[in-house]
Amino acid sequence: MKITLQVVGETCVLRLEGKFIVGGESVYLKDKVKDVLNMGMRNILVDMSKVPFVDSTGIGFLVSSQAGVSKEGGFFKLLNPNPRVREVLKITRLDKVFEVFDDEETALASFSPINKKPKPKKQASPKEVEG
Repeated sequence: MKITLQVVGETCVLRLEGKFIVGGESVYLKDKVKDVLNMGMRNILVDMSKVPFVDSTGIGFLVSSQAGVSKEGGFFKLLNPNPRVREVLKITRLDKVFEVFDDEETALASFSPINKKPKPKKQASPKEVEG
């Protein structure tokens, strides 16, 4: 498995390529996630568009990585898993655990804090100012 790291704003995109199975280089995902956290980044998006298959070991790495990121106050989300990988997520009910996106722009935007309108500052009335 090949893992490429790309920083986009406040988010680190980990692009995976290859089968996400036992015995492969899947174990390095946890190391990459630790590296990203050590860089001070807390938002991780895992691009799975080039992952044709994931087994239970790969799922385990995703779950433990997500738990590690959450523990550090971050967010771990998945991008564009193919139908076969989605089915594995659905069967294991992990589709309820991971936020899964089909579009990178939408996924990246999901990391932004919710735009809350700041509360208007109370302006002093002339009587309060004269005091």
